[in-house]
Amino acid sequence: MTPKDLLEKWIDAFNKADAETISGLYAEDAINHQVANPCNVG
Repeated sequence: MTPKDLLEKWIDAFNKADAETISGLYAEDAINHQVANPCNVG
């Protein structure tokens, strides 16, 4: 899957409020950094 394909899949799942598909796009040990919030791990 190309980065563009991944992003399009993420956006489509987000627009459908499909949290299960979105979470499946991340590695189990992913770290999500948000500017205004603490990091989310896992």
